[in-house]
Amino acid sequence: MSEMWTPPTEFERNVLDIEPSTRMRRLPDGRVMAESRLTISREWMQQIIEGYRCAACLEDVTKLGAFPKACPLCGFPMRENQARQIEQDFVGEHPVGPTESLVERETEFLSRHFHEPKVQMVVPKQYRKKRS
Repeated sequence: MSEMWTPPTEFERNVLDIEPSTRMRRLPDGRVMAESRLTISREWMQQIIEGYRCAACLEDVTKLGAFPKACPLCGFPMRENQARQIEQDFVGEHPVGPTESLVERETEFLSRHFHEPKVQMVVPKQYRKKRS
């Protein structure tokens, strides 16, 4: 049975890619959390820079105005720490989307990780050279 199509959410439209990262972050309660590298839309990046979106959790805070004292969702002190958080987390711009097709990427990944070369041709015994 096929699923009913639903339009993409705001998050799905603006978080263009998520990749694993080697960076770790210590949470306020002392736990250590692995970070992921997010590729976000230019629109969201602009909102973060202008203080209308939380740099820690990506919550839209437009209704509160630019740089509210704290994010209503995660409590991040936006007015005080937003600029520092951007400096710490922003790693630069890179082209969005793959340069090759998804099928090519998948094929390359599968062959790199799972391909086992096998003999492609078998010479019948009567035609094999005898070893001395």
